[in-house]
Amino acid sequence: MPKQSLYLLSTLRLITFLKSMQMAKEEEMEIINPPNTLKTKVKKGGPGAINPAMLEKAEQVLAGLSDSYLEWVQQDLRTSPRPSMS
Repeated sequence: MPKQSLYLLSTLRLITFLKSMQMAKEEEMEIINPPNTLKTKVKKGGPGAINPAMLEKAEQVLAGLSDSYLEWVQQDLRTSPRPSMS
């Protein structure tokens, strides 16, 4: 296909795309914001609430594990089954 034909085809596709975008802007749009149910599940104080001491302890445990993380990943990569490429 000659370069001029490819250029014309690309230009026509671009014009069609721009026209469709203009039509989409002209249509009415509705924005739906789902309710934030996480706020109802997290408690501030009382039974079942986040305990700052437990949170601090968990952060310390995670910090101690970070040195072993790369070793764990390498071992997992060596021992995990390979997906078939068929």
